[in-house]
Amino acid sequence: MKPKVITVEDIPIVIRPMGTGYLMADREPNGVEVAVGCRVHAKSEQWPNPMYVTYYRKLTDAYRACAILAWQEQSVVGFLPFVPTECGINLPGCLHYIDEDDMAEVETFSPIPKDHMKRRVLRTHCLSVKQALRRKGLGSQMIRYLVAWARVNEWQRIEGWAFEKSDFGWLPDIAFWEKCGFKRGKVRSWDEHIIDPGFEYHMDLQFAQQPDRTRLR
Repeated sequence: MKPKVITVEDIPIVIRPMGTGYLMADREPNGVEVAVGCRVHAKSEQWPNPMYVTYYRKLTDAYRACAILAWQEQSVVGFLPFVPTECGINLPGCLHYIDEDDMAEVETFSPIPKDHMKRRVLRTHCLSVKQALRRKGLGSQMIRYLVAWARVNEWQRIEGWAFEKSDFGWLPDIAFWEKCGFKRGKVRSWDEHIIDPGFEYHMDLQFAQQPDRTRLR
């Protein structure tokens, strides 16, 4: 899928999938600056975070992409990760909070091929945007790009979870997802430790049909 170029306050921004040529946790190519967080391991403060390197490379190899990036020249100013719900590993929403004991699971798991999944569903809820570019439409443009990418690649649904009200810059609230076309689902807490009100959300997709070549002959 081709990159999308938008303008935010006269600043050209390029939105495109994160491919094998650039992984969020791998060593940064020369000249690249990352202006969003959520990559250094929260406990060890290790950089690059080895779990990101292994996890995202496996997902990218299996599913073509596992995140949408927004670029301002050589600076990463937006990061929207996603993962198939039936990829074969069940990790917390925020990968950088995983315990070191879970590293072995990350290293040994093999992603399940999309054709073997009962439901081709993507899960997402985090969205990091450079602070100076927030509330200017960049995040919603990245969501729209993800929806288009998912349709082209024949995913059936995108779903996630959001707080009713969120003060986290990387975790939009439920109203944001509704503005992007998602439907609010049932009430659900994040986990047994965080009981602030939240909601599931989803969008069912009608993926882009491939042309019937037999009719063209």
